[in-house]
This record gives sequence, structure tokens and C-alpha cells, in this order.
Amino acid sequence: ASAPEAPAAAPSLWEGLLRAKGFAWVASQPGTRFAWSYAGCHLSLAEHGRWDPGAVRRALRGEKGPPEAPWGGDLPPGPGSSGAVPAAPGQELVFIGLGLGQSAAEAALDACLLDDGELEELRRLEEEAEAEGG
Repeated sequence: ASAPEAPAAAPSLWEGLLRAKGFAWVASQPGTRFAWSYAGCHLSLAEHGRWDPGAVRRALRGEKGPPEAPWGGDLPPGPGSSGAVPAAPGQELVFIGLGLGQSAAEAALDACLLDDGELEELRRLEEEAEAEGG
């Protein structure tokens, strides 16, 4: 008699993913803009500039600021610029593939976001750092 076969694994949510790219706001480094790039078996999350400090403060406080470019673009900073990306911090990600389920992907990504308690703790830490001059 042969050994019983293991049950087939459920297909991965990301099995049909071919390419992904965009920008992300990471809680552990709220002032840093990260570029996300995925192709084949290569994934990169690398620093890609800074978010505008005023936009970061407004976002952490849940305030609306002046209209800002959603992406911030890939243009180099102009003369006299602080080098900060003039965009509201956040996520702008594009996923390209076959058979990707939008609602399941959104749910998986939403689970990565800070919950209300974690966001409040981040706000508190940022306010303390700002008060200390950091």
C-alpha cells in the first residue's frame, strides 16, 4: 500500500503575480518614502527620498492639508528644494498578474496597516520626538 497523498495546498493569493511596483509609507520610518518593486522572484523595498515633514505631521494627526500630488512623481528636487517629496504619505501600489482577486488582495494588504491603537502610539512617539527637537 502506498502512503496517503498530502492534501493539495490552496493556491496562494499572489500565485499569479507577475510584477508590482509603487511607493509605501512604513510606520517604523514615517519620514522616509520607500519604493516597492517586485518582478519574478525579486522583491525590493528601498528608501526612495523623504516625505514632506509637514505632510507627515498632518497625516499622523489625521488632518487634511493643501492639495498634494498623490504620487509625488519621480522628478529630482528642484533648486532650493528640501529634497522632500511633495506628496501626502501613503501607499501607491500597482499589482500586475493573472487571476489576482482584488478583494482578497485588498484584505491582505489592509491587514498590514496600523490599527487605531498602533497609529495612536506612532502619533505619540512622533510628537515626543518633535518636542525633543528630533
